[in-house]
Parts: sequence; structure tokens; C-alpha cells
Amino acid sequence: MEEVENVDLFQPDHDEVMPQLEHNERQEFIIKETNLKKSYIQMVSHYLSNDRYKESVMCLVVPSASTLLGTEKNVLPSGANLTVEIEPGVYFYANFSTEMRERAVQKFAQQINIEIEVLW
Repeated sequence: MEEVENVDLFQPDHDEVMPQLEHNERQEFIIKETNLKKSYIQMVSHYLSNDRYKESVMCLVVPSASTLLGTEKNVLPSGANLTVEIEPGVYFYANFSTEMRERAVQKFAQQINIEIEVLW
């Protein structure tokens, strides 16, 4: 039973092409930012700029302003930005409460097929 594959029936088809870590490989990404919002933005930017994960992250970008990763800004009528441009034409929704941010981090990790332990 060395080769067991977990198949999530609720994930979109594009997840099938996402890179996977070997079972004995562990990568550590440490953010020393004290601001949780900035840490969150930095983490997603890191995976977007990493050649190993870029394709998986770009699969999550949709033509919308109301998703985690979109192609449009999300701005309130008051002018407050709810998104941050993390790459030209890629906007990241980062305006979450701490609890929702933790959920979003775990969902993001699941979508790009990595394990993330959040210690904040």
C-alpha cells in the first residue's frame, strides 16, 4: 500500500495537472511579517512566483473581482480596495477577518495540492 492516491471528487478537473510533492519532501516557507494581511499576500505571491506552483495558482485566476484570485479589481463604492495586484492583471482578494483568512489559506493550499501549517 505504498502508492495510495487521494481523489477529491469535488475539485475541478484542472487540479489533475497540478504538481505534487513527493511523500518524503518537505518545503518550509517562513514569513516574518507581523501584519497578518501582508503575510497572507506574501504567501500567495510566493507560490505565484515559484515556477513549481505558478501553473497551479494561475489555474485559480478567474475573470472576476469577487474571487480569491481574479483579473479585476474589487473596489467598494467608498473607494476602498479589497484586492491587491500581486502580478500584472492578477488581483488577490485579501480583505478577510483572521478566521476567514485561515480558512482561505487552507483552501488555497488544498487547491494547489500542498500542506500548509499556519502558526500565527
